[in-house]
Amino acid sequence: MSINEKAGEAAAITQLALQQILRWAHRPAGRQVLLGPKSADVTITEIWLLDAVFNAPVPAATLALWQAVDKSTITSQVNQLASRGLVARLPDPSDGRATLITMTPKGRRLQSHLSAYGAPGPSTR
Repeated sequence: MSINEKAGEAAAITQLALQQILRWAHRPAGRQVLLGPKSADVTITEIWLLDAVFNAPVPAATLALWQAVDKSTITSQVNQLASRGLVARLPDPSDGRATLITMTPKGRRLQSHLSAYGAPGPSTR
């Protein structure tokens, strides 16, 4: 077997393993193993959103851009987090039509807990 064939086989095995890990991590039981017991109640996307607003409020439109989704999708995701008291909305002082998404103390505690178990830590964007 040539080096190129071995590399191709290794890449295929790696891709399959990553797909299985991602499927597993999207299940509550998998997240609990990876990120601790509190992670069962948050999705991977919600963990990403909490990370994105950890250091500073972020415009909802920017979150949509970063996640490559429509603003309505971010609105729905933020609504779910806000209903649980994990994030809050603030008016954007530089644009009265825009909304900033910020982390609440409850959200900060959850993100700190998840980070202790290996979830991405606070973003450095």
